[in-house]
Amino acid sequence: MPALVVMVLAVAAFAAAAPLTLSPELRYPGLADSLLYAATYTTDFAILFGGIAGPMFHTWSLGIEMQFYILWPLVVLGLAARPRLLLAAFFAIALWCAVVFHIGSQSTCSTGWTRSRTS
Repeated sequence: MPALVVMVLAVAAFAAAAPLTLSPELRYPGLADSLLYAATYTTDFAILFGGIAGPMFHTWSLGIEMQFYILWPLVVLGLAARPRLLLAAFFAIALWCAVVFHIGSQSTCSTGWTRSRTS
């Protein structure tokens, strides 16, 4: 995604210049981790496991999108050779989505979980 590359480079350039212009209390200590999470599309896992997502917090949705586009074809290809397993996986995913939807209708925190964002 070219826009993400531009954004990561722009934030990194600002971070390189920030020590010259910002006072120490305004500098962001987890910026390097945040840029790494964004560049590797793992911000959602960093948030899930308590890592610092930092100023690139908003890239969690890109992480989920890219993980879906990379993993889903592999899952489908792996299950295509086994029709019964494919059918079982379909019903398991449908059940999971129903559970997540029910949790989402009962709780406001469900939208903050990576697991619930996948439905």
